[in-house]
Amino acid sequence: LLVQRFLGRRLEESGLDLSPGRALQALSTVRLGRFRLEGQGDRRGVSGGCPDARLVLKALKLVDQRPPVPPEAEETVM
Repeated sequence: LLVQRFLGRRLEESGLDLSPGRALQALSTVRLGRFRLEGQGDRRGVSGGCPDARLVLKALKLVDQRPPVPPEAEETVM
């Protein structure tokens, strides 16, 4: 409920005509991919998701699509 209220405020402030529920549904299309190229270490990337997801990310001021670098010593779930 708290996340939905926060999201609703941000959507309203940015002028987006999306409900918090629809925004969360749009964000579910954003994906993190991990792959390895021959001779190189692991690489990671984030897909932008559907057009609505990109608008929601912009409203939340999350425009950098580079994922954070995980700690070296252990597997990390984000």
